[in-house]
Amino acid sequence: LQTSCCASSTSAGLLKPRERMRMGTRQIITLVHGTFAQGALWARPGSALWSALQQAFPSATIQTFVWSGQNSHTARIRAGLELSSFLKNSAQGSKHCDHILICHSHGGNVALYAAREPGTSAHIVRCVFLGTPFLVCCKRPIAKALRVIGIFASWLVFPILCV
Repeated sequence: LQTSCCASSTSAGLLKPRERMRMGTRQIITLVHGTFAQGALWARPGSALWSALQQAFPSATIQTFVWSGQNSHTARIRAGLELSSFLKNSAQGSKHCDHILICHSHGGNVALYAAREPGTSAHIVRCVFLGTPFLVCCKRPIAKALRVIGIFASWLVFPILCV
């Protein structure tokens, strides 16, 4: 999976849907909701998007991945692991399988975490991000954070003590 989450222009990933199906590759389109959006209407069977995808890709399997939707880094990492397993399980029984992911909000981060798992990114040929806030999370020294919090807290407490 490249940085842009799209296959390169020379790869088989850019063939038209009918050409890929002739090659015997099964396509699975997975819709991934965002934060606080379990049961999002756009990701349900019968939605306008679902119907448009069925028309555009009549032989593709369309499915929804449901995760907790909690707004935390831990929840998104956990969901990424679950999505990776979900994609692998949905491809069982297919010799060649390509995944297309359509993700809203933090569902895009969930997809990126799934793509980090071994054996997952090689089968994701498209990933569409709709309003995804791309985050870079890292560990920070707790002592520095506590000093900053202490400084701000003293600014709040000092005016109260002076009254």
